[in-house]
Amino acid sequence: MKVSRKTLLGAIAFFSFAVLSITLYKLSVQGFPSRQFFTVTFFGYSAAAVVFVHAVFFFANLEFRENRGRGLGKNVPRYLDYVVTILIAIGLIKIFFSEDIFAKYIEEVNGTRQELAAKIVRQADAHLKEDCGTKKEFTLTYCKKLDAILNTKNIDDYIVTTLGRDTEFLEHPIGYQVTAQESTILRSPIERYVNQYTTLTEYSVAPYSSSQKSAWDWVALVLLPFVLAFRATKTSLELYADLS
Repeated sequence: MKVSRKTLLGAIAFFSFAVLSITLYKLSVQGFPSRQFFTVTFFGYSAAAVVFVHAVFFFANLEFRENRGRGLGKNVPRYLDYVVTILIAIGLIKIFFSEDIFAKYIEEVNGTRQELAAKIVRQADAHLKEDCGTKKEFTLTYCKKLDAILNTKNIDDYIVTTLGRDTEFLEHPIGYQVTAQESTILRSPIERYVNQYTTLTEYSVAPYSSSQKSAWDWVALVLLPFVLAFRATKTSLELYADLS
C-alpha cells in the first residue's frame, strides 16, 4: 500500500516530537550520570528538533495546497529568518549574567584590584614628593587628600567609599597642555586607576544569583537546536518546496 507524502510527513512529525519531548525531559529533569549521556541525549534532542520543524512546515505546505490551492507563501522563509533572530536574541540575554567574564577581561587589561590599588598609592606618593609644595595646581586641600590615601588603613574600602565618589578630587587639574589650537586640562593618573578599580569591583559583584545565571545558560542551550532547525528549514523550503 502506497503511503501518501502527507501521511509520511505527519508520522515523521509525530515521532520526532515524541523524541524531542523525551530528550528534553531527560535534559531538564534527570541528572547527568556521564558526559556521554549528555552528549548522546543532546544530539538526539538537536536532531529531533531539526526533523520536527522540517516535517511541520512541509506538512503545513501540503495542507495549504490541498485546502486552499496554494502553498504557505514565498515570504515564509523570510519570516523564519525573523524567528531565528528572535531565538538568538533570547539566547544572548545570558550576556547580562556574565559579569565574571567582564571582570576577568578587565583584570587582564588593567590589572587586579590589588595592582590598581598599588598604582593609586604609588601615584599619590609621587605627587606628594614631587609636586605638592612646588606646583600651584597642587593645592593644600588636594595634597591632604593625597596624604589620606597613604595613611588609610583599608585602601580597598577607601577607594570604593571615598575616592570613587569624590568627583572634585578625581577631576582636579594638575596642569595644562597648551598648543596653538587649544588648551587641554591634565589630570592625575589616579582618576583613571580609580575608575578602573570601581568598574572592576562592580563587575566582580554580580547582581544575579548563580541559579539565575544557570537558568539562562540552560535556556540558551535548549534554544540552540531550534536556531539550527529553523535556519535549515528555511533553506530546505527555498530549495525543495513549492510555496507559491
